[in-house]
Amino acid sequence: MPNMGLTNTEGTIIEWLKRDGDAVNAGEHVVEIATDKVTTELEAPVAGILKIVHPNEAVVPIAEVIGYVLVSGEELPEADAWEPAGESAAEPATRPADAPAAPAALAAPAAGAPTDAPTREVKLSPAAKRVARELGLGDEQIRKCQGTGPGGRITSEDLMRAAATGTVAAPTPAVAPGPEAEIIPLAGTRGIIAERMARSTREAPQFHLEAEIMMARLMGVRDTLASKGELKPSYTELIVKGIALALKDYPLLNCFVSDKELTVPGHINIGVAVAAESGLIVPVVRDVDGKNISAVCREVRAMVQRARAGALNAADLADGTFTFSNLGMLGVDRFSAILNPPQATILTMGRVRQIWLPVEGGGAFRPVAAFTLTVDHRAVDGAMAARFMGRLAQVLDGHEIEELCGC
Repeated sequence: MPNMGLTNTEGTIIEWLKRDGDAVNAGEHVVEIATDKVTTELEAPVAGILKIVHPNEAVVPIAEVIGYVLVSGEELPEADAWEPAGESAAEPATRPADAPAAPAALAAPAAGAPTDAPTREVKLSPAAKRVARELGLGDEQIRKCQGTGPGGRITSEDLMRAAATGTVAAPTPAVAPGPEAEIIPLAGTRGIIAERMARSTREAPQFHLEAEIMMARLMGVRDTLASKGELKPSYTELIVKGIALALKDYPLLNCFVSDKELTVPGHINIGVAVAAESGLIVPVVRDVDGKNISAVCREVRAMVQRARAGALNAADLADGTFTFSNLGMLGVDRFSAILNPPQATILTMGRVRQIWLPVEGGGAFRPVAAFTLTVDHRAVDGAMAARFMGRLAQVLDGHEIEELCGC
């Protein structure tokens, strides 16, 4: 089980993509795992025979063996060299006298598993599984689709192409006798999110500050960039760059918190919260302070697209030092968020609203947005957090955002 983040202690095996005893090629995807909010696939390091130690849905500590790829002439390690979590079954009744002992997970197929494969095994990429659920396709329908991915795996594009041509179609749902309660276990990615958020609220003394920031200058920057023939940036993309500038003046808000110490990194890596099908995911844009606005916009946009397509990898979510979340596009006026440990701060933004403000000689409508900063009080006190919010407002509603964007 690989380590895919600063705070990872365990991962969940979502699905073995190959069966125990199957031959695998070097670089072939063999298992799908979930760890630290990301679902990813691990490759076979060499060609050989796969021997599975931990089954689907097992929760395994980081660095513990989840399976072996045995090359020609190689045998499993002695039985006492590893301890499969949650497995304790007898060895098979017959085996060669000189063969090493093997765990139950390797010695025999799981109960109810077929001894042969009369039908083609369905291999789907993570993104294809999401598309199959959206289209309501079962295994029989999916088997009609020709896979173009590695090893014949069916991709999301294969399914959408088959659906468009009528090769596959969702079955007509049967009329249910009545609504039934749906039980959704807190497992896999959702279980990891639940555990991390519960730990955040238990361990970190959190407080919130809110400020309404004028958005007219930022809106003007967006329009100017669009008029130059460039892709019109989103508020999120521009604000991420503004946050990096404000953090340079208040580096303590860009730190990691533990029971014994604060760690202030030498870089500003901003995570952007994205609502994906599997839950909240926070891909990270690295070294934001050292990149121009065009590079930041491209990276934020690419990260968001990959997150919603289920195409992120573990590296995309690692090493974040600060998190930003925007729900304004969903009509939310203001909200506060839970810290993403071990980070000390998270900033949220609501929708841009027109409010009436007094001006000399009367009043006028002005665009504003509510920003809420959640802070770990172990690292940052209220006065420093307030000064950071004032500095951010100065950046977003001043000439600096125009200079950053070349306007």
